Amino acid sequence: MATSDSDERTLVAPKRRGRNKQTPFLLQDTNAEAIRDNCHDNPTQISNPFITHMIVKGGDAYHARKMMGFDKLPFTKSCIRFWTFNRWGQTKTTVPGNGISSDRVIFIGGGYEDWYDPDFMIYNDVVVFHIHTDAASEKEYPSNIIAIPQRPGHEQPNEISFYGYPADEFLPTDCHTATYYKEPAAKQEEDETTTGSAPMSPAKEWIYIIGGMGYPDSGHRKETVTQRLNLHSYRIERVHPTGDVPPPYVPLLPEFSAQAKLENNDTIEVSWVTENRKDGKKQHRYGLYLPELRWKKL
Repeated sequence: MATSDSDERTLVAPKRRGRNKQTPFLLQDTNAEAIRDNCHDNPTQISNPFITHMIVKGGDAYHARKMMGFDKLPFTKSCIRFWTFNRWGQTKTTVPGNGISSDRVIFIGGGYEDWYDPDFMIYNDVVVFHIHTDAASEKEYPSNIIAIPQRPGHEQPNEISFYGYPADEFLPTDCHTATYYKEPAAKQEEDETTTGSAPMSPAKEWIYIIGGMGYPDSGHRKETVTQRLNLHSYRIERVHPTGDVPPPYVPLLPEFSAQAKLENNDTIEVSWVTENRKDGKKQHRYGLYLPELRWKKL
């Protein structure tokens, strides 16, 4: 018997109270670990109706578990972790458009709950909200960017794009900092066949991702990891600054999370507070000089 597209996207969830509940999503689309493990490229762009639903409609992993009919199962029999956009330790960075391209809001990583929860997960993904400006509203976007009906309100996206990464190229991260940086436009070498000023090459734009907590055996616990997101390709790369590299920090409470800001358009200043019985509260401040990728204790 032939099946329609809608039939193929229907999953029969576990029996509840003597009846089956149908859901519009495939179970494989909800599995956070499977989504991550299938990301082999840096970046891997993903089109997933369940992820879109969770971003647009909201709701945490328990909401997803209940929607799929898994909320009544013992945790030991629930063999998957449900993907959610409801996280803590996630960063949100606004990237201005230029009148031709849209404004963007970039969400990076974050974690859901802790080890005791069946959906505990620290993420290594990037979600991009594309928000049209008036001049950019007529721009045609690639078909792999998901169109979202425009709704009133602040920062409602017109499109959403979602990127995953191999875990060894982008460490699962939460409680990190994320700072937008646009390199000064460098002059191209003057063309020998022309006269006058050389054209300006496009400026590179990055989000610098500094620090993070991660899992207990993560590289974040051994050093302050510095990564950066290329805002043209969405590729993430690890960088290794020299100088007075700050020690790793583990923010046990949200108020102890690190803060970062761009100073003089060339230095990311990172600060955080630690507290213990011996020293009391102590502030730590470091500056990352971007042209040379060099740390300095402030």
